Amino acid sequence: MSRLRSANVVALAALSLILVTADQPQAGLISGLVNTLTQVVDGAVGGLLSRGIWTARIPSGAFSGTASVSLSALSGSNVCQLEISPASKNGFAKPVTLTAKIPLGMSAASAEIEWLNPQTQAWEPVAGSSVNPLARTVSAPLWHFSTYRVGGRSGW
Repeated sequence: MSRLRSANVVALAALSLILVTADQPQAGLISGLVNTLTQVVDGAVGGLLSRGIWTARIPSGAFSGTASVSLSALSGSNVCQLEISPASKNGFAKPVTLTAKIPLGMSAASAEIEWLNPQTQAWEPVAGSSVNPLARTVSAPLWHFSTYRVGGRSGW
């Protein structure tokens, strides 16, 4: 297993075990901190959550009513977890835009946002990922919340 893939597996395991609902960083199982931001979002208004390299922009009309939305990111990792409660809100009328800074050493040309398919336990590209090479960011439209990472080749 490659070093990057191995680090992602460890980061994902830590995220799965250490999700917190406070806005303060908590000590993690590995060298890093899990930062979780939880906000109540009015679907008619939308919202913005940002932690580490990650930003989730929820447009107005993505869902009806209100929901509690959490974004968790492990410090120094390219993996994040997005959650929404109640779970019945986890399917959007308008896509949420997830944006991440492309990690140093990763080629911007190959960067994409991937999600962890819980059925296969494999990382799969999110359709519609796009790169802004000047800002060194990658974005993707999300139709549901899950575990995501920035994937791509090393190098420039």
